[in-house]
Amino acid sequence: MNLRSRRLQENPKAVGLLVLLGALLLAYEVAQWVLGGGIRGLGLHIAELVAIVVALAVLVRWRMGILLFLFWLTFEDLIRKYSGGSMKVFFVKDLLLAVVYAAFFFGVMKGREKMFRPRFWGPMVALIFLAIAQVFNPRSSSIFYGLLGLKLDFYYVPLVFLGYALLRSVDDLERFLVFSLKVSMIVALVGIVQSLGWKNFLNPSELASQFVVQSNIYRFAPGMSVALKAPPSVFVSAGRYANYLELMFTLALGVVAFQLFRRRKSRIPILALGVLAVAIFVSGSKGAVVFAILTLVGIGVGLLWGSRNQPWVSARLGKILRRSVLALGASLLLVIYLYPHTTDAWGTYYYETLSPDTSSSELALRTGSYPLDEFERVFEYAGWQWGYGTGTASLGVQYVIRLLKASPPEVPSVENGFGDMMTEWGIAGPVLWLLMAIAVVATGWRVTRQLASTPLYPLALAILWLAFWVLLPFTWAGWQTYQNYIVNAYLWALIGVLLGLPKLAAMAERPRQASVRAYERPAQPASVGQAG
Repeated sequence: MNLRSRRLQENPKAVGLLVLLGALLLAYEVAQWVLGGGIRGLGLHIAELVAIVVALAVLVRWRMGILLFLFWLTFEDLIRKYSGGSMKVFFVKDLLLAVVYAAFFFGVMKGREKMFRPRFWGPMVALIFLAIAQVFNPRSSSIFYGLLGLKLDFYYVPLVFLGYALLRSVDDLERFLVFSLKVSMIVALVGIVQSLGWKNFLNPSELASQFVVQSNIYRFAPGMSVALKAPPSVFVSAGRYANYLELMFTLALGVVAFQLFRRRKSRIPILALGVLAVAIFVSGSKGAVVFAILTLVGIGVGLLWGSRNQPWVSARLGKILRRSVLALGASLLLVIYLYPHTTDAWGTYYYETLSPDTSSSELALRTGSYPLDEFERVFEYAGWQWGYGTGTASLGVQYVIRLLKASPPEVPSVENGFGDMMTEWGIAGPVLWLLMAIAVVATGWRVTRQLASTPLYPLALAILWLAFWVLLPFTWAGWQTYQNYIVNAYLWALIGVLLGLPKLAAMAERPRQASVRAYERPAQPASVGQAG
């Protein structure tokens, strides 16, 4: 069976057969849509088609299945918007990932793939057991809240193992990174088009009732004459779009530095960095703008720290920083020149809401007393020590209420991630989360320090930076960023990539050491038989 699977993976005829089958399925689905006579069913037909194609691709290569899963994950909301909010589409991603998991772990059983045990696995397992126990909390009105919470918090954690196993060579790493950045440019360009005046571009005017509020968020400040609509891009909410931009901007910055360190052409990463910078500026998200600035400074300082006592690395870092700043500046200047009125309005909004000199500034409130006040509200409710059950304070509770007719959970509503954890898991929840998050960051820091003198260091630094912010500051401000499925999936997959980078560095080091040994090998003395 093992030999047959390998032959299938290496046989182009098998791949061609699957492509042909996919084309026939596509033709069938298009015909069904035409005969149906309506666009509302188009999303469902696309969902079914993509699910079948991904399942077939996973049978050939599970690594390709990861890429297709992430692609589906990114555009799932777009299909949901055009299918009337169908819940069938909502669960497609979970079924697709289950197929990917099955294919990977089948490879582990056959010895083709390898498992490993990350250093943070102890705190993670303890947190998972606590969450499972809290599913049966008597204060929870439905077990389905617990199943929802487990899916949101831990279903994507096994992507750590797949991200680690994904890297067989630097080519695998580059394929994954470039694919992600190409997709991010498409998403960012859609958001830019929407923010510059085409509000209904890939954003239908008639939306399902549950999407109306999320997709129609307007920004306003006293110094502005008009209200500006925050673009959702391909997502159902502007907040989810902003989280995606933060994720991809960090990754793009790390990839740009990684490619330039290797002296490789980095047109796609540089272009993605510029497009993402423009998208963040016109996204209407104050958090995304502040995070982008902090990321530029933080990763820049981290790169300088990693190049200490290495003059040749410092010189190359200067080139990296100059090109990155040039790409960002040129992109922003171009959109300001082409759309001065729109960009001026967004600039006014950010100044009014972020500058400490204005009366409408929210910077001090959002980063200071507000999250702490929200956290303290949890202690006003009885039984906070033991919690109300997994999933009762998580995203998606409305779906359990609407579809399964469950009683609404009677839990405190707070805008603080650690407060939500205490609401669900009791006082042990935030403690175990902190232990797990610190263990993840500490493990990532050890790997990043180990790679400080290699071209992989900038990428490791970017992933570590992202993991730190998502697991700690972002979660402190609110649990919705971590529970955003696309951030969650990329986070754990990238952590696995980070832990797998040392083996790529070792692969690159072996040929160099072998060539040095061959060059320095002393001449062999003649044998006794040859001496005569």
